Amino acid sequence: MRKVAIIGSTSFLAKKLIEKLAKEDLVIEFWNRNPSKNEFLFNYPNSIPDVKVLASFDAILYLAGEGVQSNQKPSFENLYGINTITPINLIAQLRDLNFKGAFISFGSYFELGKTTASTAANEEDIIYSSNPAFNEYCKSKHLLSHFIQKQLDEELSFSLLHFIIPNMYGKGENENRLLPYVVKNIRQQSPLYLSHGAQVRQFLHVSDLTNFLCWRLRESKFESGIYNLGSKQIMSVATLVERTVGVAKKLGFELPKIEFGKAERLDAQASYLVLDDQKAKMELGWKAEKDMDESIKEYFE
Repeated sequence: MRKVAIIGSTSFLAKKLIEKLAKEDLVIEFWNRNPSKNEFLFNYPNSIPDVKVLASFDAILYLAGEGVQSNQKPSFENLYGINTITPINLIAQLRDLNFKGAFISFGSYFELGKTTASTAANEEDIIYSSNPAFNEYCKSKHLLSHFIQKQLDEELSFSLLHFIIPNMYGKGENENRLLPYVVKNIRQQSPLYLSHGAQVRQFLHVSDLTNFLCWRLRESKFESGIYNLGSKQIMSVATLVERTVGVAKKLGFELPKIEFGKAERLDAQASYLVLDDQKAKMELGWKAEKDMDESIKEYFE
């Protein structure tokens, strides 16, 4: 039976993925800060996953992250230790151990940085971007993406995959993110204070990503490379709010006061962030199918 290791098993993506993987014929082990009896401790810098243990797995998914939410203020050491140094060290050590499985990690299209571009970014645009970064989190993720690209230039004994994703959403995501914030305020009839909302973003439902990952793990299909995983859900933040309001109206909710231009956003300095995912579609069979309005409706259930 194939073995899968999930490092950072309490993240939103990890929880949704674990729900799906529970139905598969796989042995799954978990690493996190607060492990239960049958889990492993990962608490940087004191407790790092044992690479010799990891080397016995068929697939390792690195889902740990620090500073993902803009309101988080992690230490510089933890931010780079978890987002950059630990995955780099694991990849290097697995290479030295002649690992034969797959190592899978994730990047973000926010690594593109502050840009005036109005076209979709391909993988090279992200990896080699020299644009000013939004914050230290984006810098830490960009360093990992660049390191992985350098590793892919060499011959490896194992599969190395790095997926760059856009704004991920879905019921159960962090309550401080846009959709949960809007839905909560509509429910509570509290005023909504938002940024100007003109910035265009791409939205990927978590189930599209977990379905894809389950399929790859089930079939043991691990083609090394860096891949953008985008979607057709491309719209301004204001449009997303309007669609959420539209769903709320259909469900019979009274609407609170909504004001744009009343909140500051670091990422407002990039008016257009969209991934070109043609490479993943052609090489991996990637597709995102989840309907946006139906997904928004789930937040109100």
